[in-house]
Amino acid sequence: CVEENMEREGLLSDPESPSRRKPPSFSLPEKIILGVIGLFFLSLVIACAVMITRSKTEGNRQILFNGITADGAKKTIHDLSYVPHIAGSPENLKAAQYIFDLYTEFGLNPWNETFNVLINYPISRVVELVYPTYYNATMEEGVWDDGTPPEIAAMAVPTFCGYSASGNVTATLVYANYGRREDYDYLVSQGVDLTGTVVIVRYGKIFRGDKCAQAEKLGALACLIYSDPADDGFVRAEQVNQTVYAEGPWRTNTSVQRGSMWTGNGDPTTPGYPSTNNAPRINYTQTQDPLLSKGFPLPKIPIQPLAWGDAEPLLRALGGHVGPAGWQGGLNFTYNIGPGPAKVHVHLEQNYTMATIWNVYGKIDGYEETDRVVLLGAHRDAWTFGSIDPISGTASVVETARGLTTLFKSGNWAPRRSIIFCSWDAEEYGLIGSMEYTDLHEKTLMQRAVAYFNFDVAVAGTDLFEPLGIPSMWSALVDASKQVTVPGNASRTVYDMWLASSVDSRGLPVLPAPGAGSDFAGFIQRLGVPVCHLQFGSALEKSGQGPYMAAYHSNMDSYYWVSHFDDKSFEFHAALARVMSVIVTRFTDDQILPFNWTDYSAALQEGVSALTAHANRTNPNENTKELFAPLVESVNGFVHAAKKMDKEIQEALKQKVSGVAARAINDRLMLAERAFIDFNGLNGRQMLRNVVWAPGQFDSYAGELFPSISDAITLGLWDDVRDQINYVTIFVYASRAILRGDVL
Repeated sequence: CVEENMEREGLLSDPESPSRRKPPSFSLPEKIILGVIGLFFLSLVIACAVMITRSKTEGNRQILFNGITADGAKKTIHDLSYVPHIAGSPENLKAAQYIFDLYTEFGLNPWNETFNVLINYPISRVVELVYPTYYNATMEEGVWDDGTPPEIAAMAVPTFCGYSASGNVTATLVYANYGRREDYDYLVSQGVDLTGTVVIVRYGKIFRGDKCAQAEKLGALACLIYSDPADDGFVRAEQVNQTVYAEGPWRTNTSVQRGSMWTGNGDPTTPGYPSTNNAPRINYTQTQDPLLSKGFPLPKIPIQPLAWGDAEPLLRALGGHVGPAGWQGGLNFTYNIGPGPAKVHVHLEQNYTMATIWNVYGKIDGYEETDRVVLLGAHRDAWTFGSIDPISGTASVVETARGLTTLFKSGNWAPRRSIIFCSWDAEEYGLIGSMEYTDLHEKTLMQRAVAYFNFDVAVAGTDLFEPLGIPSMWSALVDASKQVTVPGNASRTVYDMWLASSVDSRGLPVLPAPGAGSDFAGFIQRLGVPVCHLQFGSALEKSGQGPYMAAYHSNMDSYYWVSHFDDKSFEFHAALARVMSVIVTRFTDDQILPFNWTDYSAALQEGVSALTAHANRTNPNENTKELFAPLVESVNGFVHAAKKMDKEIQEALKQKVSGVAARAINDRLMLAERAFIDFNGLNGRQMLRNVVWAPGQFDSYAGELFPSISDAITLGLWDDVRDQINYVTIFVYASRAILRGDVL
């Protein structure tokens, strides 16, 4: 019986024993006094607990920040940019081993993955002006007094373009300014036919590959691309009271920007699936087919980059139409458009080969949700020395890893969720290493990846904080940027640098959408994994190109350039790594993931407004209110769901939910972005699958909101506009259902 059980446990005893006596009684005044005393001691206990927690948090932050050092960043940049290390080269394999050894030292238990992918190297290059005078372009970069030994400088790959076709053509020359869509439209309006011509364009404004892809579509036989001194040479230097390299940071007459001319990503022979050893592949000729390449064919025409010193004689020889004011550059003559009378001979031979590339990874296992992963990465390969692009980014990843492992080894901290550090290869050719990773691990990442954080050109100046990212991460980034002070100015934070970069109508910092310029692309555009990209920039970008663009992808991108004209103390590399470490730990440690879907829903509303304005400009006669009604309705419903989600999160934090309940909320926060993935791919660009975020069709660097709708408006395809609005609406409703926690 119950009584017998209680007696055995010693709870049923003598009526006179202390356990059976009546509790003492107190008068009302005594009860009040005891209550006040109790509340006092309870508040004291709570205050002590808060102080201990706050002290521990501050202590951990100090350990973390002290573990991240400017000297560490300086050494990594010096060591990894001492020699050129293009993808597929023995030097880049040594760089991979360097990262592997560092991760071993940190205790990250590193591993690597290799992929065999199609890339090209130059065999021979000829660019000649053959009429009305003769000039043979040297296409050789100068040797500057920057401490680089001549034999090391000679190891750099000759000036060329990634994925240029081989070809041998002689044709009339035409100048197309920056090679933007509006520039080509202007040529057409002036009656200039590009069929059978060689087009010359200048770098700047948009992605280089889009310039030459448009020239090819319009019938050009070859494309030349050069850096004009008005954009990043002596003219720009004079505007800001500086000079050219090596006395100053700006581009010389022999400096050449290399770069990929492909608008696609990943290994071209395995479009949309991983480049494993036994993977079926399309051949080189098939990679140039728009259908077989899934909307991203390799160029069919030869393309060669030039220094302005080599471009000048070609441009001088042009006659025909005088270029408008916006087409005039920095050289001392009038820029004519042509066509002709200049004729140019272009003869390029490329070696297309299957090269081995190496990704390197390290990991800290989460103590509770080990299967949930936050990823952080930067690429390692470079066209030349790559001190800024990409080694400033690699150094920032290394310092973030150093700081987090220092904190981990202190015994004061372990991440709730796992962290993977990634060193990508072959980014310069087309984000190949990261894209092959996302293709190979697609199913796992879509289930387990919380977010991906990226560095690339991490410190291209020390004036502005210029992040990119998905709006749901804005609030967490604001918090992180406020916790790190600016080197040399303890009263100013990185958040203040962000405000100096750009603000919205509310006076709050702007987080621009990511395009396709770096390794975050595969995560957001193919998998729906939220991304955030961090970098510092120069205030000179406010009045034109910043000085780093003068060194970009050339032999000027050296340790000398960084240490003399960029981050001389390397403290800004450490500061950026500290910002990264704070936001990464928010996503690894917070019980409820710090995604803010109200911020996201506001961005969707702004996107609909922008699309409506774009449609009104393009076709004033269109009834845009009726046209966009389905999308407006779905986004309004999404806004309501996001607000409810925020309230639910606040209640969950108040109740300190954990375990399964917290996991259920986090699933919805994580997977709402995945609902925007269309596995059929975007219309005409099947390799891109996110219906909300994608690179611009006419500028791959720029991010577009609702890209398939925007593209159809730009092209004036109004039936497609209506179809795409109705189609995208389906995905908005699906994401809303996940946020609401709907059960089917």
